Amino acid sequence: LGIRHVGERGAGILAENFAGLDALIEVAKSKPDQLEELQEMGPVMADSLSRFFSEPRNLELIEKLKAVRVLTERAHAEAAVSKALAGKTIILTGTLKRYTREQATQAVEARGGRVTSSVSVKTDYAVVGAAPGAKHTKALAHGIRCLNEDEFELLLAGRLPEAGK
Repeated sequence: LGIRHVGERGAGILAENFAGLDALIEVAKSKPDQLEELQEMGPVMADSLSRFFSEPRNLELIEKLKAVRVLTERAHAEAAVSKALAGKTIILTGTLKRYTREQATQAVEARGGRVTSSVSVKTDYAVVGAAPGAKHTKALAHGIRCLNEDEFELLLAGRLPEAGK
């Protein structure tokens, strides 16, 4: 929709947290402070959403797009994906056999996790493929749990056993 300060990642967060566009519009117009409570959503993005959805011309455009089925509402149950990785930060290093980097990132994000490009104390897991780089060494030095591709798939499915069990 071209909402200022709302990129692809922000749109994904909104899609994960609202049953549909109408629910988002209602919150953005009446309770914009609730938007700030969402993970990774700050006051600038919340204000931008509130302003966008308060403009009658933007609401008219949305209704026109719905009328020609460019925008469709979907049931929250259909839109919801397992949140097995909610709040988890993951790095990818090396080459995976079954996933491109983009596919692995999308799989993590669809489950509420976040893929970052660098290792930090906030990193929960390192997914290690063939020929890993310095990120693997740094993850080991920080005591971050390193997963092979089979373990990564268990993590995605929410079936990865706790370390040491």
